[in-house]
Amino acid sequence: MVDRLAAVGDPSLRAALLYVRSEEHGVTVDDLAEHDGIHRNVARGRLERLAAAGLVETDFRHRAG
Repeated sequence: MVDRLAAVGDPSLRAALLYVRSEEHGVTVDDLAEHDGIHRNVARGRLERLAAAGLVETDFRHRAG
């Protein structure tokens, strides 16, 4: 488990958390990657760390099409 204080102390995780919480709808890995200008694997890692710290909730959905 990731410590909540450590997660918000990390500038990249804090920025990701602020972005996720600022959006009215759910944020995807692709949304975060585009917003931060990072590779989607990096975005996925950040979201996973935030979820492990209990700061965001995850929901897995299949893309339409």
